[in-house]
Amino acid sequence: MAFRIQVRRGTASEWTAANPTLQPGEFGFESDTGKIKIGTGAAVWSALAYLTGVSADTTPSLAGNLDVNGNTIVSSSNGNIPLLPNGTGHVFISGMEYPNTDGSAGQVLKTNGSNVIGFGNASDINGVSTYGASLIDDADAAAARTTLGLGSLATQSTVTNAYTGQIEAAADKVYTIDPSTVSARTITGFFIKCGSGTVTATLKNGSDTVKVASVSTSSGDQSSLANTSVAADALITITMSSNSSATDVIFSVEYTA
Repeated sequence: MAFRIQVRRGTASEWTAANPTLQPGEFGFESDTGKIKIGTGAAVWSALAYLTGVSADTTPSLAGNLDVNGNTIVSSSNGNIPLLPNGTGHVFISGMEYPNTDGSAGQVLKTNGSNVIGFGNASDINGVSTYGASLIDDADAAAARTTLGLGSLATQSTVTNAYTGQIEAAADKVYTIDPSTVSARTITGFFIKCGSGTVTATLKNGSDTVKVASVSTSSGDQSSLANTSVAADALITITMSSNSSATDVIFSVEYTA
């Protein structure tokens, strides 16, 4: 024998006119609006709130974990997706605690190794040398040139670009700076120094030697450069040799194109 369950129903105006008191857990369905109320056994119809979805609830509260089930949390109309913990609360992502206030200008995010991420100075990060940290903290290219001891564009007006980089732990091998130059250029400067140790660095334009530099903590701008005219599609390399525990090797190869 088949059973049929029907919910008490009527139009919105019919419910308003009758204004009944629904029994506890009893459903009342507005047939013309699709809205539903659930009785308490005490409140009349007009005093009951409609059963709402998340979109209609301005302060929804979850009773369990939210599973996106392979979907994505998105926004519309280029809107942001803010995460705002209350008071001193923090945002956690995969067990990692993130800061709830901003850091100071120039600071970077770092972990304390115990699942807590906070703001700190670049010089405090393990594995970043004093020179490297200074470059990270620099506000712009002009400040970075000063850190590298290269002067300003005003004093070296012929400089239009540069290859710059840092080798954390030097090895006796060839480091490719540009595998194939997009256009002809002229090398106008070569700066190189290290945070510790010594190494010999040979800057090459193809197979031609531009400069053999003895790199140390006190080296820097190199003079008497040779073979500085670089053709298009040329290979530019730095060959490290006679390495003696050189670390944090910073270099800049300046050129005009």
